[in-house]
Amino acid sequence: MFVAFGLSGVIPVVHGLILDGPAALDERMGLRYVVLEAFLYVFGAILYAVCAHGSSQLTWPIMLTLLSLVSLARAQISMHI
Repeated sequence: MFVAFGLSGVIPVVHGLILDGPAALDERMGLRYVVLEAFLYVFGAILYAVCAHGSSQLTWPIMLTLLSLVSLARAQISMHI
């Protein structure tokens, strides 16, 4: 489920890339941060799946913190703060 969530933006991003190109998408929505978020979601899900249960309790808080920071950075870029 988290892998699907991480990859859920592929179709809209590809559509935007075709219409406007990567520079415009990066300026408007922080494309590099969207790609980083997708990577972190997929990486976190894989890491959670292969780790032992004892270490997975620490995996989710770390990944969620990283994802929150990336989302904050993307929001600041897209709002031109």
